[in-house]
Amino acid sequence: AVMDFFKRLMDGGHLANDHWAEMASQLCLSCGRYLLYKPDTATRMDNLVERMWKLKNSATQALTASADVSLEDAYFHMKPRKTRFGVKGGEQDRPIMERLIRKFIFQDIYIMDEDEGLRLARKFPWEHHVIEEDGSVKIGEKCNEEDSEVYKWMKECVLDLNVHANYDCMYSLASLLSGLARFRPRFVIEVVDELMEEIQIGCEREDPRESSTRVRQIKLIGELYIYCVLDSATIFDLL
Repeated sequence: AVMDFFKRLMDGGHLANDHWAEMASQLCLSCGRYLLYKPDTATRMDNLVERMWKLKNSATQALTASADVSLEDAYFHMKPRKTRFGVKGGEQDRPIMERLIRKFIFQDIYIMDEDEGLRLARKFPWEHHVIEEDGSVKIGEKCNEEDSEVYKWMKECVLDLNVHANYDCMYSLASLLSGLARFRPRFVIEVVDELMEEIQIGCEREDPRESSTRVRQIKLIGELYIYCVLDSATIFDLL
């Protein structure tokens, strides 16, 4: 019944409508992976998902940016890119602490309680070097906050708003930055400055391949305003 409804959403060009596109993306996010990896339904669901992807690409002009990004998120939720977590040539080549931070930013904060996520972020060794020996992580010498590996990796992950970022739950990332602003103000200021700079450079470049990333960046800016990390004057300056 679920797959029949999913098929109906794509019949007759309905996917070009934002409302239908949103229903399709929510269906994929809620039970898509279960149907895709269940032997009895895998083949049919895989065909439907690929059809959705083709229709999305052909209906880009008719869809709003948010609907287009939602469908993209839904597709990569069910079919993660091969360089994501735990795949040879991707995450396994990174240091253990970096992999932990990437998992935290790209996955855990979207399902964690906001206070729990902030507590975990504060426990990272922000003011120490990180040493990896024989597959284990050790805390090294004390250093300036901005010189630590954690500072660098956290900033890279927060600013990586491509397919890793969940558009519908961007408020989770804004909430984390809002909480960290009390304890790591320098970090949050640098993140916001670089985020706004990337938006300005991207708008000048006008590369359509970056449109989904740009939508997520703008969404994060809006959520940061809601969480009082940014004020209205900063928003108008950006506009």
